[in-house]
Amino acid sequence: MFELTAENYYSLEANRHYMSCSQYQDFLECEAWAMAKLQGRWTDEDSKAFLVGKYFHTYFEGPEAHDAFCRANFEKIFKTRETKTGIVVNGKYADFENADKMIAVAMNDPTIKRFVDMPGLNEHILTGEIFGVPWRIRLDKYAPEKRLIIDYKTCANIQETKYNPATGQRETFVETY
Repeated sequence: MFELTAENYYSLEANRHYMSCSQYQDFLECEAWAMAKLQGRWTDEDSKAFLVGKYFHTYFEGPEAHDAFCRANFEKIFKTRETKTGIVVNGKYADFENADKMIAVAMNDPTIKRFVDMPGLNEHILTGEIFGVPWRIRLDKYAPEKRLIIDYKTCANIQETKYNPATGQRETFVETY
């Protein structure tokens, strides 16, 4: 069986061995598109929202994971300019500055901080089978002693509503997710 790791979790090979929530949603949206992705004929570039979400998540995973993510995505996170002495960092792009604000709010909120500091496993991968199909999930935080799963969510505007075709209603981020 394919060994699922943090390094290959989002890979094409992992997608071919395990179903995920994202893949399931792809199939609901368009089966041909989902199959093209599985066959390697279509690749999506990581969206800004995905990158900001990963930035936020890796912060809570730990300094090593966050530093590695920032190094791997340096050009997308940091504003730079070239000088005679080399490249100078001029801060972060607005989306990542906002992510830093979200992190600060979370870390300064006593209720959220209690969950963040709770003993448990960050970015914990689990696999299982549903109706004979192997599935995978990556839990933002898993606290088995408390029988608790924490799922961090970020959004641009928590009060903005969007149309949900399944319900035929406009819904907020909270109602949708």
